[in-house]
Amino acid sequence: MPQQPDDLDARFADVQSTIPGLSIMEHPAPAGAHRLEPRIPFRTTTFGLIVQLVSLVLAGYVIALLSIMAVFIGCSILFG
Repeated sequence: MPQQPDDLDARFADVQSTIPGLSIMEHPAPAGAHRLEPRIPFRTTTFGLIVQLVSLVLAGYVIALLSIMAVFIGCSILFG
């Protein structure tokens, strides 16, 4: 019975050597293939900022209403 390596990378390299086509380096992209550019993080439009602001305000109102209702329900239970 062969010794099993404890390292995950060594295990993957062992499996990779036994399965043809598993390595992405064996199949490079064809010449002229379109490469996707990485998205710039935190870049958004003015419309996106307005939508985020409105949804944040609405979420705040919902949380405030739910907490006020919880207080009223708690007071009605406690004080009848």
